Amino acid sequence: MRGFNKRLRSRWLEFLVLLACMGWFAYGIIDFPDAPYHICGEGFCGKAGQPHTKDEYDAFLFWQQWLFIVFPVSWVMSVILHTKTKNDKSKT
Repeated sequence: MRGFNKRLRSRWLEFLVLLACMGWFAYGIIDFPDAPYHICGEGFCGKAGQPHTKDEYDAFLFWQQWLFIVFPVSWVMSVILHTKTKNDKSKT
């Protein structure tokens, strides 16, 4: 019974890690529909040429930088947790 609880906890943790990853990605899609932002002329523009403020540009860069951290870390953690769960399952 103890091994079952460990597996269940590991599965929930794996689920929560992937949920956080998808949440971060969804936040970017919703908040930055005109992404990627780039410098154009005197200000900042999105892919459709729509102007954006410096604050919006900085927020986009922050989201983008963390996306490149959150995605790989969450997928590696998920693989490790999944492998650990499989190994624990085969031992019982």
